[in-house]
Amino acid sequence: MPKRRTRSWSITCSETDFAKHRNDPAFHQLVALGRLLNALQFVFDATPKRFKRTPAGLRQRVNSLFFFSAVLFEGWKLINRMAQHYRGDPTWPRGFGSILSNREYEQLISTSFKPLRNLSVFHFAEDEIGNVLRAYPVDEPEVTLATGRGVGPPYYQLADMLAVGTWLDIPLSHSELEVRLRAVIAKTVTFAATFLLAGEDLFLSAAVRLGFARRGG
Repeated sequence: MPKRRTRSWSITCSETDFAKHRNDPAFHQLVALGRLLNALQFVFDATPKRFKRTPAGLRQRVNSLFFFSAVLFEGWKLINRMAQHYRGDPTWPRGFGSILSNREYEQLISTSFKPLRNLSVFHFAEDEIGNVLRAYPVDEPEVTLATGRGVGPPYYQLADMLAVGTWLDIPLSHSELEVRLRAVIAKTVTFAATFLLAGEDLFLSAAVRLGFARRGG
């Protein structure tokens, strides 16, 4: 989890400066980055600090990882577009520049995050579910479609398990499933934390360069 600032601060601007920048495409991208960072921070905050082995705990853990992947996929596209206006920012080389040149992150985006985002997180494609279901091991003695505890909402376990197959791009019966899953989880969390810190650094640096005032902190 990224280290948080503990002192109150804000970035403000005069009406004149705001009127000057609100038609600037580069400023539009900076505000879009802020929206994306809000979404990413929300997923961090929604991710359980300790994994509870209950239907609700499993649902929160699995889906927070799925949403990390989807938001990072959208973030990857945004920062590629932002390079046009922001690659000259002093924070870019060590932040988003380093992220965009990371081949491991690029592979995660194309092979894991993109299909998961398109088929199982922001869209719910029954055709993809059918494809993964057909590869599901038929020698399982029992398949759990949903589980629950007490009066809480049920956890639709099979649906998320199939999404894991899409995320990893391998059959659920693959012998390396558990090893691959642990590796992708670790890479996804690291990627998300790195992206969040790079975004915060760029946002602050770019806003100050645009003439906005930082107060406090």
